Amino acid sequence: MTGNQRPSATCRSVNHAFPVSLRWVSLGFFVLIAGASLFLSGPQIQVDEGSYLLSAATIAGKIRINGVYGYYSGYSLALVPAFWLASDPKSIYHLALLINALLIAATPLALYRLTRRLYPQIAEGWHVAAAAAATCHSSVLLMSQHTMSENVLIPLYAGLLAACASMLSDRRVVSGIATGCIGGMLFLVHPRGGAMAGAVLAMTTLCGLSRKDWRRPLLAMWIAMFAIAAAHFPVEHLAGKPMRLAAGYAPNAVIHHLAEPGAWKWVVLNLAGSTTEAVVASFGMLVVALIAVCAEARSWRATFAASAPRATVLLSAAAGLFIALLMSAIFFVPPQRPDHIAYGRYALPAVLPFVAIGVLQFARGEGRYRRDMFLAVATGLACVALMAYAFTRLPANIASGWNYINAPFLYLAQNYLSFVSAWWAVAACFGVGALAVGVATWKSGRVAIAVFTLTGLAVAAIGWRSQTWHLSRLYSEHRHVIEAANAFEGITGTALCINLARQMVGWHGVDFRWRLLDHMADYRGLDDKPCVHAKVDHLKDGALDSPMRLVATERPPPSMNESVGLFVEPGPALEAWNRRMPAVATDSFYPIPESDRRAEVALLQPSAPVRSRVGSSVTLTVRVTNKSARRWAHIQDGPYPVWLGARAFEGEATLGEYRARFDHDVAPGESVDVDIAIGPFRKPGTFRINVGVLQEHVAWFPDRIDLLADVRP
Repeated sequence: MTGNQRPSATCRSVNHAFPVSLRWVSLGFFVLIAGASLFLSGPQIQVDEGSYLLSAATIAGKIRINGVYGYYSGYSLALVPAFWLASDPKSIYHLALLINALLIAATPLALYRLTRRLYPQIAEGWHVAAAAAATCHSSVLLMSQHTMSENVLIPLYAGLLAACASMLSDRRVVSGIATGCIGGMLFLVHPRGGAMAGAVLAMTTLCGLSRKDWRRPLLAMWIAMFAIAAAHFPVEHLAGKPMRLAAGYAPNAVIHHLAEPGAWKWVVLNLAGSTTEAVVASFGMLVVALIAVCAEARSWRATFAASAPRATVLLSAAAGLFIALLMSAIFFVPPQRPDHIAYGRYALPAVLPFVAIGVLQFARGEGRYRRDMFLAVATGLACVALMAYAFTRLPANIASGWNYINAPFLYLAQNYLSFVSAWWAVAACFGVGALAVGVATWKSGRVAIAVFTLTGLAVAAIGWRSQTWHLSRLYSEHRHVIEAANAFEGITGTALCINLARQMVGWHGVDFRWRLLDHMADYRGLDDKPCVHAKVDHLKDGALDSPMRLVATERPPPSMNESVGLFVEPGPALEAWNRRMPAVATDSFYPIPESDRRAEVALLQPSAPVRSRVGSSVTLTVRVTNKSARRWAHIQDGPYPVWLGARAFEGEATLGEYRARFDHDVAPGESVDVDIAIGPFRKPGTFRINVGVLQEHVAWFPDRIDLLADVRP
């Protein structure tokens, strides 16, 4: 069949065995993802990853009470084997990422089964290439390096569509049961998965009611769906949580959220944001796939749905995609989450099958690829323009630290193309990438697929190297409180029973509960092993006067404003600890006297005035000389660390404050060169920048640099 011939309107029988080449592709993904995870130190997104891990620990019987109620436990079921095979958190985490590698390695198998069912007349080699290319979507590869539920939702949703195609082709009850079971599992993993599955199954049922030979499979499908979905409640019970949906997904909460004034304006903009990310990150292959859906819809309408299984599956997939995008739009309505207007992760499972279909259609579309590419690029650029406007309307900070997963091209633009406005850079990245795929198609469809695949791998590699690997170290290494807690029993012969202070809630509460898994008194198993009482608490004024003794401190993690310490009750175990371990340095526990707040700062580069553009940051290199009588520590764990700081002003209003650590201890009289990033700036104008040394929560040192920043559109 030539590329410009229309495929037949029905799905005919195909060989169900996976070709050897596809098995090698799947093995390659497993090796790639598992190998990359070996270089990570630990969780990078504390509350998300820690919550799923804590739920898995509870289900595995490692802890008694979870205490994290906002995250669903279906994905945690998949992580339970990691807790059976290891005991320390670091090993458990790497085993969990190994499970992720297995899940993502199953994705090309599911995508192949789907596209082969839909387009059986196309040679299997094209299906293998399209499935591999779609799985190389940068967000999929980056997601695999985090213990987050999308790692299950992605292969399950593709498997649901493939099972649906199989049921509509062979009309067997057993196929209906398989389809319903997968739909139920999607709900079990997360309500978002359940909503996508519900849209697919509802559309399939609507299209199939006119055919009597489809009714029994459809009935079996719904019975299986609800039977598996009902397991949500016992699973949540096993995970130590109330048997109810969390507020973010409860129907009444969603309705109340949408009833707020102005909510629908943001729903529309967020919907455009998620759609933009899907179009841009797929180089327009989503648009190519939707063009194919529209062609099938015309055929379906002319012949009635009952005679067009492929059209039914594609329209069902389109319904699932719309629901996924809409849920993302509703969840991130400001002012609750104004920084995630381009949040593509929630819709990723529903987007990926369309990416595979789009790649297959485009690479094979010998007579129509110019039209498809034109529509794809035009749609993408229009979406980018809309989002550029929407970002100017946001009520709060628009830069998200998670963009490297949710919106990879926005992340690249914000961090690597600062010489132009971020959204111009997004448009350029998308346009160049899409045109590269289009030009490669002139050579051959296989070359186009290779270009698409390599680009996805390159974007994922940049995000992994600059963010995933970096954040794993930032959150996980040199955590002295964690290291001390883990070492205490080995040094003293007595275990710790640690309680978190009541203030340790939210992100850092989840983080410490996960990393102190074996030592939490109120989260331990049922053993009666004797232990020494301890606590983890913020370091504040008077902390050293606590009846417990401070044995370890650590600097503030990125999500905290204050340092924390490990306090242990006095006794023989503490004495044994003190004989082996050095005392905690307390220099940064007290304010520096005003007479000793002395430093000299000099701007090395760039020359003043500083020039930048809207949406970009500037990096200053400053030479700092310690003129005081006190050493400034590189790693400062107390509540009053010494940093290089900067402030940006518009008139008398402060636009933002910024900090940079010294890369080594700075002795009295010594100088050190420090880079400090300022911005990004959100509008054009001339802004005043003030740079100097400060002791956090105490005072700025008198000697400072004042310069101007000229920010252009």
